[in-house]
Amino acid sequence: MDRAVVATSTEPGLTRMVQPLTPLPALDAEAARSLVETDDAVRTSAEELLFAAAQLGGAATRPFAEAVGYAKGELADAFRLRQRLDDTPYEDEELRRRALDEICSHCTSANRRLDAESEAFDRLRGLRANAAGILAHAEAAARALAPRIDTAEAALAALTGCCAGTALSAFARHPAEARDRLAFATAGLAEARRALTAGDADGAAVSLRAAEAALSQARTLTTAALRRAHELTGTAARLRAAVLDAEAGLAAARSGPASAEGARRAATAERVLTGVRRDMAGGRYDPRAVLRRVEEAAASLDAEAARTPAAAGRTSGGPGAGWSGRCWPPVARWRRRGTSSAPTGAPSAAAPAPGSPRRSGI
Repeated sequence: MDRAVVATSTEPGLTRMVQPLTPLPALDAEAARSLVETDDAVRTSAEELLFAAAQLGGAATRPFAEAVGYAKGELADAFRLRQRLDDTPYEDEELRRRALDEICSHCTSANRRLDAESEAFDRLRGLRANAAGILAHAEAAARALAPRIDTAEAALAALTGCCAGTALSAFARHPAEARDRLAFATAGLAEARRALTAGDADGAAVSLRAAEAALSQARTLTTAALRRAHELTGTAARLRAAVLDAEAGLAAARSGPASAEGARRAATAERVLTGVRRDMAGGRYDPRAVLRRVEEAAASLDAEAARTPAAAGRTSGGPGAGWSGRCWPPVARWRRRGTSSAPTGAPSAAAPAPGSPRRSGI
């Protein structure tokens, strides 16, 4: 059976050549392979660009940053097409072929843009000419990163005793993975040093590139782990303060004027705080989720305090009289919002007089 052929594009006036169509399974495999290879190329280029920008500045590396940005856009378009093709496969083979061709076209475009800048980028960085200085810089960065990985690992380990797995699971392996990447980078730097000593500038440049990429990955993992540990530690501290704040607000609410809505909100807040205390005493909890519960309970008490007629708790001393024990100003709430002290003076003129009908709801 004759195979299908497709005419290739040519300049006007020239004979059109014909080529057999690539079988659809082979084209699918080619598109998948192009996606993987282009993704690797874009990642590597982006990592090398970070190092170059740190050494040479953003102005000198701007053309290469634009090339990487263009390649990222082409790659993103290719991935979107692949996802669409996987989610809703075309039954028509011609439509599927066009989609696969477009994926390959986006990948080719991305690689061509990176290749066009590759030689100039190498000249700018001078990996071959300045390998000794760049190698020394990378070795110093590797030495500085090792204790940061230890710090990140210790910080996450300290949180495992009190934080639930959901708060740490995405980052628990980061220090170990960073240490693996650092080991790879250290080995690559040693190879680059040996090649440089032997006068093999090209070999040193190849090893140095791989080592810098691994070093960048290790740094990214370490920074993410440290950021999460800092975030959880800060959240736990805010949680403890928020619990004390909410407990004070609850006590004040119970000592204020009684209303059905106020009693309901106070009971809800008490249930929340009881559950929070139980979670915190139990050892492992997610500080972020627990803090949200406390803040929601506190906000409910705030809303009820704002709704409750202020005049109901005033003493009979007139407009200048102070707050009585029967009506609580939410001092803790204002402090939590950043105000250092409670307001003074008479209540708003809009506040209803004692005994006036109360509105339901907030």
